[in-house]
Amino acid sequence: MRSVILERSRNNRPILVEWNPKGQPIGKNASRFNSYIGVVTKRDASINIDDWRDEENKEVKEEIWQDIVHTWTVDESNKAYVLSKAGIALNRFRHMLTEEVRNGCVDEPPEGYADIITKEEWVDFVARCNDPTFMELSAANKVRGSKAAECPSRISRKGYAKLEQEILEKTQSKEAWLPRHELFRVARLDKTGHTNNPKAREIIGDIGINPCVLLDKHGHAIAKGNMYNLEGDTLHGKELPPNHLRVVINYPIDENASLPIEDEMENIVTVGDAVNASIAWPINLISNEDRPMPNPICNPKKKEASWHTNESIISPKKNKGKAKIQMDQQPNQKDLAAKGMCAINVGQDRIILKSEDEIKTPFCS
Repeated sequence: MRSVILERSRNNRPILVEWNPKGQPIGKNASRFNSYIGVVTKRDASINIDDWRDEENKEVKEEIWQDIVHTWTVDESNKAYVLSKAGIALNRFRHMLTEEVRNGCVDEPPEGYADIITKEEWVDFVARCNDPTFMELSAANKVRGSKAAECPSRISRKGYAKLEQEILEKTQSKEAWLPRHELFRVARLDKTGHTNNPKAREIIGDIGINPCVLLDKHGHAIAKGNMYNLEGDTLHGKELPPNHLRVVINYPIDENASLPIEDEMENIVTVGDAVNASIAWPINLISNEDRPMPNPICNPKKKEASWHTNESIISPKKNKGKAKIQMDQQPNQKDLAAKGMCAINVGQDRIILKSEDEIKTPFCS
């Protein structure tokens, strides 16, 4: 990493690397930082190390760590991450070299690595690769790797930390980080939010993340999002209330609707406040039915909404009660859905459209 060395010398101070609350590097220098760890590990660590975790490797680990401290803005809290990353880099390097041996490179180190691998080291490494125990272990690792390849992520070299950072910035989430299962799910979706990988769909379904419609205490749909039906799930490090699930609102239907449980500490009291945040929601007010939930867009001057159907434009004033039902006569949303009908809230009135198929894009009158 010549560019890193030159930048460090030119500025005469360690290069800035940012860290997220999980202790992972993020920001513009994260990829360079991780790559630098790999370069230093290849240079300093022997390819014949049996187990990176062994106590006998303490000295080389310290050499790698001191190089990182000199070059990057890190402290002791980052040491475990750096040394873990170094161990991963060494394993990947050894795997690549093993493939070179399998391809017939046995007499000399592969081209480009003669400056960091001595002839003696290479002879020992080739002997290890041909050892029956090593070959058996290598075959087992290939089987395990092939299973992991059945459900690959789509993030390439970006990494989960950078993916998480991008999601939090894009959604302006109030969360400090995302759960691991949510990152797993997002990392396997394409740009349209879907995956064609059957194994990925199976796993995502098994971990209990499903789209849902969120209702208020009257049964009115007020938001769409994802529910996390996960064993032992918590919310902000605390247990969920009894008979509640953690949900994330993706699409507000009524931004001014009050939440079942308000979080005054975070100033989250309405649906609009809770977009992209994790909140608790009563199980009996969560529906997994995927039905149209139009969101009326009101004219700020007229303060009313209208809906465009195949037949006409219906608004509370122009309708003159033809489709109006008093609040105490409101039908149940699920009953309407079973009959192929959809109930729409407009102010304090409720407009009933004959069929869900009639619903088009709402607009202001």
